[in-house]
Formats: sequence, structure tokens, C-alpha cells
Amino acid sequence: MTYLEVMNENTSFPEGQFKEYLLDDTTYTIPFETICLEPKEIIIKEQQEIDQMYVIASGVVIEKQNENIIHFLGKNELIGLGAITGRENATTTSMTLTKTKLYKIAAKDILEKLRGRHYGMGILADVLNTRITSLGNRLSTNKSNSEKVLQAIIKLASMYGEQDENKIRVTKYFTKQMIANYLHISYSSVASIYKKLSEKKIIHDELHGTIIYLANI
Repeated sequence: MTYLEVMNENTSFPEGQFKEYLLDDTTYTIPFETICLEPKEIIIKEQQEIDQMYVIASGVVIEKQNENIIHFLGKNELIGLGAITGRENATTTSMTLTKTKLYKIAAKDILEKLRGRHYGMGILADVLNTRITSLGNRLSTNKSNSEKVLQAIIKLASMYGEQDENKIRVTKYFTKQMIANYLHISYSSVASIYKKLSEKKIIHDELHGTIIYLANI
């Protein structure tokens, strides 16, 4: 699997399109509030009543359900989709992993815009379908654990790292245990794959971060 193939699978175009529909459309503006959070701050708790949705402007957010990691979410991705899809209570807990900036939007304003600008419903459907497909692909048996781990590392590094044409360097905000939880594989398997990727000079683990060498993928 090449770097471009990995990035294509990791990219959520529909969520970026929905963000543009909500916030960048000058013909129908809706109010929003900008919020800046530190790492490990709770945005939404599981079972909490929800009437707001959030767009990530920068940073990384984790979504968990019963301590299982469901999503890592980054720039332009959405938190609290249930607020506009008929759920009264959150099914996951959302927490920041890094310094994060969010745009907070009232669900009633989004629903009103969807009624007035119907094409947004198609984009929202694409967002929901992409989330489901992404989860299915991650848990499928069509890829080896090595491919899944490498894809997860690149996804997480790209969300909050510094990238040039040769490498991505990222401060360590995620752990091997998180990746194991996210992929539903054992910690020992992830640690073994990390070791092999290091031997192939694809990744280099440092005390406070990780470097991914793109040319070696």
C-alpha cells in the first residue's frame, strides 16, 4: 500500500463539504461559536442530551463508546452528528487529544438550513455513509494487521504532524494501546508491527514523537 493510497482511504471529503455548506456559504449564513480547548477536555459525554454539533477547526478528538475507540477525528470533521439525525442523547464520549479549536453550531440552526437548502441533505447522507464504510473497512479482514496499523499511524500523524515531501514528524499524542483498541487487535501485535516498521525504516520512534518516512512506504 502506497502513501497516496493510505491518505485516500483516510480522507473524509464529505465532512469537509458539509463544513463548507454550513459555514462557508455566504448566501445563507448561520451563527456559530469558536471554542478553544486543551488536551483531555470532554466535549460531549456518552448519554448526554445533545442539541449542538461541532466542526473541528484544528486538533484531534477521540470518540469512545464504553471505553472502545470508535473514531479519531481531525480538521473539518464533525462531532455530535446525532444532534441532527434524530438522537436525543449522545452514543459516544468525545474528548480532545491535543489542543483543539472547534466551531459550535446549534442543531436547530443546522436543521433549519437543511430545510431551506435541500442539497445539504445529500452531503449529510454522504457523511453518514462514509462513517459507516470507514468503520467497516477498519474492522474487515481484507487487510493484514500490518496494513491496518500503518494506515492508522499515518492517519494520526497527518492529523497533527508537520509534513514535508519526505516525512511526517508528529509529537506523541497517541499510543500503541490506543491503536490496538481502535483496530480491535492485541497490543502485542501492534508492538511487533511497530518493531518491523522501524526495522524497514518506515517509522522512527523518539521519546516525544514519531517520524514517518514517506519514501519508504
